[in-house]
Amino acid sequence: MMYEYLRKFFAGGMHQDWDLDGDSLEEIFRKRHVNALDESRRILQEIEMMLSSDLSEEEIDHLVTIQWRSGYEPDEDTETWRGVLRDMIGYIHDMHPELADGERREKE
Repeated sequence: MMYEYLRKFFAGGMHQDWDLDGDSLEEIFRKRHVNALDESRRILQEIEMMLSSDLSEEEIDHLVTIQWRSGYEPDEDTETWRGVLRDMIGYIHDMHPELADGERREKE
């Protein structure tokens, strides 16, 4: 299944009452992935795959909110799905600097 780990995060972690578990996507992400290096690596790979795809904002929105039934939606005035995904890359790199370092080495 494509985007299996992203689907699990959004469908399971960002359910309709997600804000009972934290105030922001970042807080929920950090609570759920603080020690999960392998899972974070896989989510990072799937985010990068999605960002490099030709999916439109509307298609990503449909995937996350309709197909995966996530209760999280970007703030319509200031966020896009691609921006949310880029923010998630930052969360992963903050929690697991070795993933950011490995990524930099691969690009050099």
